[in-house]
Amino acid sequence: MNVILGPTSAHLGVIQQWLDSDMKQTPYEISLILFNLTVQGPRSSIGL
Repeated sequence: MNVILGPTSAHLGVIQQWLDSDMKQTPYEISLILFNLTVQGPRSSIGL
């Protein structure tokens, strides 16, 4: 179950932060962030 909940929570957090920041990034930029979270994981997504 955690395999599903972890990524889902991360995705929802990114979307919530995007909405709370008045959507400064384009939908395309957010989709790239979400894609990188999914494919590369959170560490790679932030450059670690």
